Amino acid sequence: MRDTRQAPYRPGGTLVQATRGVSRCHTDSVPLTHGSLILEVLIAFATIGVLAFVLRWTFRREPGGPTPPSTLGDPDDFGLLATVAIVDTRDEAIRVRALLGEAGIRASVSTTGGDRRYRVLVFGSELDRARRVGGWSA
Repeated sequence: MRDTRQAPYRPGGTLVQATRGVSRCHTDSVPLTHGSLILEVLIAFATIGVLAFVLRWTFRREPGGPTPPSTLGDPDDFGLLATVAIVDTRDEAIRVRALLGEAGIRASVSTTGGDRRYRVLVFGSELDRARRVGGWSA
């Protein structure tokens, strides 16, 4: 059986001889300007810069536009919940919440008011009943 593979030739037509044995690594320094390395780095930075500009332009705040949710509203506004009692300590608030819980009234405790005191909150539909249970007046 004949070997039909072609032997490798150099462009000038001379035969390239493969050497057997230990292959050696060629460790030469590659200059920074070799090839298109600088061009590729510049393209990468330009792409990142264009992307940053587009995102900043897209997500900017317009003057007179909507304000962030954290600055909207009154700090004493709790939506559907109404304040049934305002106390000074967390322990007092937990006791009031437990008293209302025994009467079957769901309650929660909050410190988000402007004066940083503890507020016991109930649903507006149960506010009168909660005041009667605790003995508080309107």
